[in-house]
Amino acid sequence: MAVFSKKLYENILEIEAMNFSHLDVITGYSSGDFLKKVTTDFPLLNLKVFIGMSTQGISQEDHRIYQNLTLNSNLVKVYYQIEGVPTHIKLLKFSDEFAESTYIGSANFSSNGFGDQKEIMAKVHFDSQIFFAEQERNSLLCTSDEVSNYIDFYKVDNLPQFIFEQEVNYDSPSLEKDIENTVEKNITLIKKWRNSLSYKQYNSVEVEIVKEKEHDPRWSTSGINGIFGDGESYLQQGPGKSFSEVLPSKERFKIITDDGITIEAELFGAFSKKIRFIEFDILKYIRNRIGIFENRPICKTDLDLYGRNTILFEKLDEGRYILNFEVS
Repeated sequence: MAVFSKKLYENILEIEAMNFSHLDVITGYSSGDFLKKVTTDFPLLNLKVFIGMSTQGISQEDHRIYQNLTLNSNLVKVYYQIEGVPTHIKLLKFSDEFAESTYIGSANFSSNGFGDQKEIMAKVHFDSQIFFAEQERNSLLCTSDEVSNYIDFYKVDNLPQFIFEQEVNYDSPSLEKDIENTVEKNITLIKKWRNSLSYKQYNSVEVEIVKEKEHDPRWSTSGINGIFGDGESYLQQGPGKSFSEVLPSKERFKIITDDGITIEAELFGAFSKKIRFIEFDILKYIRNRIGIFENRPICKTDLDLYGRNTILFEKLDEGRYILNFEVS
């Protein structure tokens, strides 16, 4: 079994598309720009894509691209799942009349999955046809007149601005069915929780975002600035209360930010001392909160000017936590 965790586009798509004429895909999320790139790079590839989490909503722009690709090419078909349990499977099957090559793993069929994020895909040998047959039964072609009865097509203007100042992350699980309403609902939820909170219920852990330069020589290439060194941004546990005393250490959990955004996260590393945010750019988020729009590491001075250099994680209920970055 061959396993790939780097340069998935080059090591999987570019190589396999040279050897096979067809590619069938099941993915949780995708994006229009990525499908345009694939069809441009491989104009002779017969491409069939099933988007399994489509009932959570698809942007109007992505929908337009999917429809144009499907209508204007005999080689491309994009399907939306409209019934059954939402599908988060990532499955690729390259094939021709003589052979096939199949991959499973974590990467959505998107720019994030095959380029920007750290993912893993494995080449495996099994009969995947049962999965594609089930997916086709539960899906409609994106050009069907009936899709609007099942899918919410949202406008990008309704989404939080910070998400779109770099590549739009349409395939993120954070983009829920009606994001604008969800943000308002989350903020209301946090307010009600604070009003009803008792001391016995309260559990939290606080983390310093960036340390003084003299205390951490790697401040600009690790932690929240890790994208400039370690390859991903994360939060690093400091002295005092450990993350695992409050946050789950063996499973992913939901975080609701104090401005209403829902994201997913997990602890990782030795003794679970780091927090990784799933398909969410925590550095970009903090930079936008503090008004830093240059693509550079943030320093303690930036945060001091904002008025806060810590994030407080508060337990809302089982599996859900509040990210508090408010300035009092």
